[in-house]
Amino acid sequence: AKRIINETSESTWEKMSLAGKEWYNKNCSPDGSFEVTKQIIEHVRENQKGKKTPEKTKPKSICTFCTDMCKNDIDLLLKSMKEFNKDVPIYLLCDEKIKMFVNNNYSELNIQMKQDLDKFSGKNRKQMEQEGIFTEMMKLKTKTIEYALDNEHDTLYVDSDIVFLDEIPDVDNTKQLGMCPHYIKKSNTDLHGYYNAGMIYVNTREFTKWWIKKIETTNKKDDGTHDQKSLDEVPMEFNHFEFDM
Repeated sequence: AKRIINETSESTWEKMSLAGKEWYNKNCSPDGSFEVTKQIIEHVRENQKGKKTPEKTKPKSICTFCTDMCKNDIDLLLKSMKEFNKDVPIYLLCDEKIKMFVNNNYSELNIQMKQDLDKFSGKNRKQMEQEGIFTEMMKLKTKTIEYALDNEHDTLYVDSDIVFLDEIPDVDNTKQLGMCPHYIKKSNTDLHGYYNAGMIYVNTREFTKWWIKKIETTNKKDDGTHDQKSLDEVPMEFNHFEFDM
């Protein structure tokens, strides 16, 4: 190895360096990995053409909430909606800065906004926990869902850091909820919950009433997520399906 290093010319090192950077940008950078994943999805879609699939439906809307601390996240989410789901209504709880950002950059999307989050602007989780308002922030998920259900038959709640690589997923709207299992070790789901609180299909207001009570009464020492672990009880309370993802 030492001999090869010593015998390799500077121009060869430069050529290899440029080739490595090119490969990284194409395959591993944020933009590159997104494009690679997109190509994989398109390839799978082509292979599935002609195959019979059960008739399903799409959620009538999506909903999320976001402050200025998650501006990059909501930007990617809305870019993916613009790419694959341009006509789907979006219901967004936000602060003043995000409202201005969305109005200036995504006027072509069907976005309804409520500016209810100014209290949380400029604060990360650690700061909110120190001020004792992080659980209050997590309860806004229920308010976000209710905002959508005030206007639509059903909705798909997603955290603002979700990015779609295709159309929003099909749902079984005969069920009250659609849940996303964590495909991780049982030891981890025992600690953090079997279902992911970052994506939930909802078509009943009874869920938000139930969930907010759970968030308020959960022992935070047992559930550091504040909102997620309680979702383990969903199968006992609601009829539901699980997303295949």
